[in-house]
Amino acid sequence: MRTIVGHGSDELGIAGAFQRSPIEIVKAKTVDTYSIANSEIVIEGYYEPHSQNVWESDEAEKLKQQTVVPFFPEWEGYLGRSWIVRKLQVTAITYRKVKPIFHTAMARGFEYAGYDLLREAGFIEMADRIAPGIVVDVFVPISMQWGGGVIFQVRKSRAQDEGFQRNILAAALANAPGMRLAVAVDEDVDIYNADDVMWAIESRVDPDNDILRLPRGQRGIAAQPMEVRQRGVGGWEGGVAFDATKPFNEAWKFERGPYPSDQVDLKKWLTEEQISAVRAQQSEYARTCAKRGW
Repeated sequence: MRTIVGHGSDELGIAGAFQRSPIEIVKAKTVDTYSIANSEIVIEGYYEPHSQNVWESDEAEKLKQQTVVPFFPEWEGYLGRSWIVRKLQVTAITYRKVKPIFHTAMARGFEYAGYDLLREAGFIEMADRIAPGIVVDVFVPISMQWGGGVIFQVRKSRAQDEGFQRNILAAALANAPGMRLAVAVDEDVDIYNADDVMWAIESRVDPDNDILRLPRGQRGIAAQPMEVRQRGVGGWEGGVAFDATKPFNEAWKFERGPYPSDQVDLKKWLTEEQISAVRAQQSEYARTCAKRGW
């Protein structure tokens, strides 16, 4: 996200800070730039002028149509389509001398979720710029990976905080191109559990007032089929946000029904093996509810 890594930022410096040691670089072999010294494989080259654009597949070139011919699975879960793109002229491929590992993360792979840590940090930083301290946690589920969506956990400490969650939701939709879904919930909702988030949407969203949209015609991401479909009327259709937080002045009406699960000692009646066997049969949501007494 450009929220925390603005244009011109020292991205290698940021990466070095994360790993707590500098990123070593080395002069490239065939182009006037540097590459990461400890890379497994380095592809050197340059982009040709736009006049030298090429098709991503032979089939698409024969058809002379973009977004029709299948290409590869995209991050949002749909089959990507071939485009005409700028040509990358490769001038060299270099690699480590000792057993280089060829690996690239799949666009729809579950390992992609790890990359969303930076994105989550970006959303927290964005929220703090709007209203410091309102957002206490952020999660990008694998189903909403990369630019698909985000869930904010919000803490309202006073009546004046009411409404900031909507500013943050609107900013999230506007800040991340192609953002399809943004959700705000309260601290009593487990943002890492999809069932609990859906429960909050079902029980705390007023359809007339708590569903936010951005207008059509903004720029999204071409990998989203909906954006391609809407291009004839101006592009991306705007995304949607749910304010599933309790109204501050009526929060008492939304107190979750508690059960004293912390006061029940199952070991008085069951063995460890029996308890483990029962818990193994529970759904993730059942375990969450049992742990918190909901």
